[in-house]
This record gives sequence, C-alpha cells and structure tokens, in this order.
Amino acid sequence: MNYLSVEKLTKSFGDRLILDHITFGIAQGQKVALVGVNGSGKSTLLKVITGMETPDSGEVVFKNDIVVKHLLQNPQFYSGQKVLDAVFDSNNPEHALLKQYERALVRSAAGHENHGEVQQLIEQIDAQNLWDLESQAKQILGKLGIHNLEEEVALLSGGQQKRIALASVLIQKPDLLILDEPTNHL
Repeated sequence: MNYLSVEKLTKSFGDRLILDHITFGIAQGQKVALVGVNGSGKSTLLKVITGMETPDSGEVVFKNDIVVKHLLQNPQFYSGQKVLDAVFDSNNPEHALLKQYERALVRSAAGHENHGEVQQLIEQIDAQNLWDLESQAKQILGKLGIHNLEEEVALLSGGQQKRIALASVLIQKPDLLILDEPTNHL
C-alpha cells in the first residue's frame, strides 16, 4: 500500500512547463531521493506534494491515518524564539496541550485559582503519555549537536537552525517525512 501516490502531476509557471504528467508512489519503509540539476523542478514537486503549491492538473493522495511532515529548505522561526520552543510546533495538538499545561502552572503560581484546569490537563497528558516528550526533544537535539536550549534561534548558524527544524519534525514521529534539500547548511 502506498503512503503517497502521485498521478499525472503537471505544473507550469507561465510558458515554462516544470512538471509534465509525473506519476509515482512511495510505499511504507521506502527511502527515496529526488536528484536533478538546479531548476529542474525538485522543489516545485515537493511544494505541490506538501500542498504549498497547487498543481495545474493531476492528483496527490496520502494514505489515510498516517502522519506526514515536511522539512522546508529554509525553515522559518519567530523573532526571539528559543531553541526548545522552536522544536515544539504550536499546531501540533500534543505540543499545544503541553504548552497549555505550562501556562496553567504559571497562572497557578501567580495565585490564580485554576486547580481544576491543571488537574484536567494532567489527566489529558497522562492519557496520551506525553510527559517524556520534552526529554525526547532534548535527546534528539543533543544527538543533532544542539545543547543550549535557551539560545535564540535567530542567533544560530543556518546549519544549527536546520537541525532544530529537523528535530521539530522528528519529535512528531511522522510516518512519512519529506525533506527539501536536507543537507543544505549542514
């Protein structure tokens, strides 16, 4: 069963045809590299697959119930964002739940009566077994050579930023990982 099926994908920019009826599939466990000269459409294909670009025609279909993540060629971070915060994606429900718990603890320490909210969040985190997610993130970052978790991402080199973005997608345990120029800046 294919995790990803691409059927007759076509994309052009003006008069320039970039992708001409591309068809392929990627099955579970496969490792695929897309190799070509600059300007041949590699990044365009990945942008169409990830939904960042719309094809002129054709179809991109992912298997139901799989987690698909992609690492962009030039990851973007928020101004002032610290390393560990950059790893946790606020759009990921598990990461958002942990952040919500942290904010509830801060409010509680500041004297707000929110014991019921904190208890409810603890139960949700327990049910999803998320307590060790931060230690997993630290372990992944350590293996990637990132150790100062309080440093601002903007102050790091391009290679360090790329590794932080890689840690961010790896912590989400994707079934299919799409990497655009994964070795740039490393």
